[in-house]
Amino acid sequence: MPDIRPLYKRKRVWGGAFVLLAVGAAFGSSDPSAASPAPRPTVTMTATATQTPAPAPTVTVTKSPAPAPTITVTKTAKPAPPPTHRSSAGSSGGSSGSTSGGSSSSGGGTSHPAGATALCNDGTYSYAAHHQGACSHHGGVAVFYR
Repeated sequence: MPDIRPLYKRKRVWGGAFVLLAVGAAFGSSDPSAASPAPRPTVTMTATATQTPAPAPTVTVTKSPAPAPTITVTKTAKPAPPPTHRSSAGSSGGSSGSTSGGSSSSGGGTSHPAGATALCNDGTYSYAAHHQGACSHHGGVAVFYR
């Protein structure tokens, strides 16, 4: 017939538990020093990172030759006066008009101002030291004098 008592009230259960406890104690560690591990030295390492300063920017100074100054002096020329002669062709007779067959003297040789190096296309004079850049804002050079 089955035992209907609860498990904690049975003699066989208590007996088996006691036997297991005794066997475990007998075959377990009988050396008390083996039960606790031997102390070992603890090695502790600390890494300290020191911050290095950032390098300062390097300033490089490059010498370049300064360009020679270009001096341009311009003078506006007066426009040529209109011709003063009148043609008698096409006029009806009767009046004796005197016609001056005059021509304006354009001059020959050096009709430019002293020191001018070029005549610009717009009629101004340039006093630039070099040909390059002379009359650059006056439509170009018409004539170089030197």
